[in-house]
Amino acid sequence: PQWRSRFLTKPDHATYYVGMNNRIKPFDNPLVRQAVAMAIDKKRLVRLVNGRGVPARGFLPPTLPGANPQVQGAPYDPARAKALLARARYPHGFATTYWCSNAQTSLKIAQSIQYDLSRIGIQATLRPLAFPVFLSAVGREGNVPIFTGNWSQDFPDPSNFLGTIFSSRAIRPVNSLDTTFFSNAQVDRLLDTAARTMPEPSRFGLYRQTEQLILELSPVVPLFHPKRYALAQPGVKGLELHPVWPVDAERIEVTR
Repeated sequence: PQWRSRFLTKPDHATYYVGMNNRIKPFDNPLVRQAVAMAIDKKRLVRLVNGRGVPARGFLPPTLPGANPQVQGAPYDPARAKALLARARYPHGFATTYWCSNAQTSLKIAQSIQYDLSRIGIQATLRPLAFPVFLSAVGREGNVPIFTGNWSQDFPDPSNFLGTIFSSRAIRPVNSLDTTFFSNAQVDRLLDTAARTMPEPSRFGLYRQTEQLILELSPVVPLFHPKRYALAQPGVKGLELHPVWPVDAERIEVTR
């Protein structure tokens, strides 16, 4: 408690999510993907990582320039999730293999999601792998049905999240950046138009439309945005957590 005033925290420009391969049954069915989105308790996930995150409403981190503060993803509603599975002709659910990294946080997240999916009838067998092996696996076409993914910015702009991960141009047979193999003509058109639009209000508006459409089609389920932390000695002045760099050193002053 005595260090509370010297303790800084801020959501990172990153997103943990569940990805579903849109070319592998039954995740080629948007009703199934929407059911998965409604089955996951995001607040419990944040508790499992010791509160070091913000539950995600959209795919874009809330502090990213252009992020929509009014964005609304799927609500947590297991009963509606089961009804959607029934509409998709899976009234008793189905079995699948859930892939994840074997890192402690990733495995903990996967186990929680495994429990949530079991409550709506989806029996997921976990397949944890070393991260390089996992990364190669999810980038291979027709290989991984459902998985835990995460993305951290290369630069602070919506294009780096939406254009990189959801454009059909990012699909490759191997080493695909679009690891859900999601392809939608309207999303592509919006991304292409936004890439050619210079004034920020108009460009950000296009990205907000794109994000909302992606959430409705549900190739991914945004889970949470991790937080960054820093603790400063009393003699350190001007320290702020920067959205791009770990530390913005030119504004820091150190006194005795």
